[in-house]
Amino acid sequence: IYTALAGANIPVMRAGIMGCMVFIGFIFNQERNLKSAFFFSFFLLLALEPSVLFTASFQLSFLAMASLLYILPRLEDAWLPKSQQTQEDPLNPNPGFLVRSWIFLRRSIIGSFLASVSATIGMFPVLLWYFNLFSIIGFVCNLVAIPLCTFIIALSFVLLVVDFICPPIAAYL
Repeated sequence: IYTALAGANIPVMRAGIMGCMVFIGFIFNQERNLKSAFFFSFFLLLALEPSVLFTASFQLSFLAMASLLYILPRLEDAWLPKSQQTQEDPLNPNPGFLVRSWIFLRRSIIGSFLASVSATIGMFPVLLWYFNLFSIIGFVCNLVAIPLCTFIIALSFVLLVVDFICPPIAAYL
């Protein structure tokens, strides 16, 4: 549905195919395998229209996703201690709500930064090739935009549920 609503351009189709693959795996009680979904979407899009391989949107979309799949875990291993990766505090095995919230917030901020860094690393050569520039402002904006968009999407889903239950409250919100 998202792919149809968003216009079915190459990055949206990649996301849609990957999402369908993960959803099909979920239905069949299989472990989530983003790398398999990534390569399946890559080959399916190329099989449907091989000329997309030479478009900037195809290359940037797949390089960004490949960076998140292959570079991000290495950056997290290097920058996040194991206790932060699993959201556990070795000194306090049963932390309170505020401590857990702080650990989650800190990990989310660091994770967002590392995701932006990994995507930038992966897309850097293609950005230079097609656009002959690199914007540090774009990188910094992603640090704000990615968490903000995630939060807004989550609030939108909550609003949809509230609208389903009680439309007047949703209209007020």
